[in-house]
Amino acid sequence: SEHSGTHGDGGPGDKSQLTHSSSVKHVSGSTAGAGSGDFHQYRSARRIEQDRLKRMEQESEKERIEREYEDKIRLQKAQETLIAAKKKNKRLKRKRNRQQKASKKQKIERDSDVSTTKDTNNSNNE
Repeated sequence: SEHSGTHGDGGPGDKSQLTHSSSVKHVSGSTAGAGSGDFHQYRSARRIEQDRLKRMEQESEKERIEREYEDKIRLQKAQETLIAAKKKNKRLKRKRNRQQKASKKQKIERDSDVSTTKDTNNSNNE
């Protein structure tokens, strides 16, 4: 059985070959040639479109520069944090070493004081 051609088979009801057209402003009539005002309309429309494209490019460039700047700042902060952490560790290590040296020195002094007092006590007792 024949059908009405609604499934893209090229029949009378086939809508797959229809094209969608966009609206066009300031269209001249079919019988008119290019009038004296058509060039000015074209130039105005072209200028508006060129300005729009230029603004889009400028905004895109501005966004790219801002992204690069933010990335650069983020990287610098990360590097500064890393350097600060290394310096802090180094300070703490030096502090611990000083404290260990001081405690060893005090222990040696106490030990030597104890041994000298024992020696003097022993010599006094004899």
